[in-house]
Amino acid sequence: EMSSISSPRDTGSTMKTKSNTVDCIGKNFEESKRLCLYAFSNAAMSNRSVVFILHGHGTGVLKKKIREWLKSDRQWVKSYRPADQEDGGDALTRVELKKQDVF
Repeated sequence: EMSSISSPRDTGSTMKTKSNTVDCIGKNFEESKRLCLYAFSNAAMSNRSVVFILHGHGTGVLKKKIREWLKSDRQWVKSYRPADQEDGGDALTRVELKKQDVF
């Protein structure tokens, strides 16, 4: 029936969970990038298309660097945006991954 369309279970793969969130709090950009790439490849292998990056608010430098990198990335990133308010809002970035050819 129609009501099931808006049910969160339909988009279960995009709900923020511990397993699809990269915690970059207190990490520098290089380390954060390494953790993100690791999470992206894990997600691709598990057939998940969304990863959340937790960078917090802080000074905003890490968030800015991460988003600049995501914007320039051609291999993994299909799109990205701040997380929904209920997932933590602008303290996180929600990344939608491109379909990878996993061999």
